[in-house]
Amino acid sequence: MFNNKEKAIISLILATLIWASTYSVVKIGLENIAPFTLALIRGILATIILLIFCIIKGLLKEIFNFIKIHFWVTLLLGLLGMFLIQSFQNFGLKYSSSIMGGILINVSPIFILFLSIAFLKESANRNKILGIILGFAGIIIMTLMGENFSNFSVQNTFLGNMMLLGVALSWAIYSVITKKFLNDFQPLTITFVSYLVGTIFFVPITLMSSDISELYTYSVTSWIIILYLGIFGSAAAYFLWNYGVKYIEVSRASIFQYLSPSIAILIGFLFLNEKIDFFDILGIIFIFSGIYIAERKN
Repeated sequence: MFNNKEKAIISLILATLIWASTYSVVKIGLENIAPFTLALIRGILATIILLIFCIIKGLLKEIFNFIKIHFWVTLLLGLLGMFLIQSFQNFGLKYSSSIMGGILINVSPIFILFLSIAFLKESANRNKILGIILGFAGIIIMTLMGENFSNFSVQNTFLGNMMLLGVALSWAIYSVITKKFLNDFQPLTITFVSYLVGTIFFVPITLMSSDISELYTYSVTSWIIILYLGIFGSAAAYFLWNYGVKYIEVSRASIFQYLSPSIAILIGFLFLNEKIDFFDILGIIFIFSGIYIAERKN
């Protein structure tokens, strides 16, 4: 029905749509859940779910081989793909808005373009570059011309925004590394080892900084948020992304992330009473134009 390339594009779109919703969900969750606690429980849940699917798919031997042969890469994947991203995202959204999260995190395609050219020898054709420029221009329009620019004048919010940019850089490096190994290993294997190691990183720092007994006081809403982030925002979205990256260039795949700010803005407007203005709409038009051009044939 669909070839690998078409399946990859569908997977990337689905992953991006899921991640777009997580900005607002994390923002709500952080009102009652400590950042490291949220990341740890989310990681444990995602790791368990991914392990079940790895067992079903008969990938345990491949997982052990990957960890044995590429031990330091495994640690790096867990550090970048889960620990740093979750930490920066949770603390960044705690001191910034979900709209800014949707914008700043998606600067990563710029980082990915340069890293993929340097380390993966991917091409930089005219449409790809123009698409990324237009998409980035859309982000700049929404950030520097809209209502959200006033956020940068607040010290805590500035710190939050810098952490969100840290998410973008960590994700760019993680994506380039995973692309290099997806030729020889299954996307599910890469996703599982990333979450396994990343979750282990979170255990000591969470125990030292958070009161685990608070788990018993969480509301039903808090647990629904944790389940959503663990199942969809982590396990499903990461697998879909890695599956898509396996079959197309990571620099092309990254352009689909520009869909995320548009969805994040809409969700923030509908559910968090965050403002949306003319420049947000103009930025969205630039973003969709960039994606369209980037995916066209030269």
